[in-house]
Amino acid sequence: MPTLSPDSESIRVVPDWICEVPSKNTRRHDLGIKMPSYARVGIAYAWIVDIGARLVTVPLNIADWWPPAGSAEGEDDS
Repeated sequence: MPTLSPDSESIRVVPDWICEVPSKNTRRHDLGIKMPSYARVGIAYAWIVDIGARLVTVPLNIADWWPPAGSAEGEDDS
């Protein structure tokens, strides 16, 4: 990562991986708007963390499409 200072430009490095934690209020925007944008700029991997469902979905960017590559589900603590 480049070193940032207050007068430097924004980061122009595209990350390989992102993590989204959609909330009830932002889910449509996070998955319907942001994920296609991430795909277009070349982000290859994502984690989508659903805290309420205790689920992590792992889609893989293939030609600007995010098919699921895997998932992991947590156990109930009660």
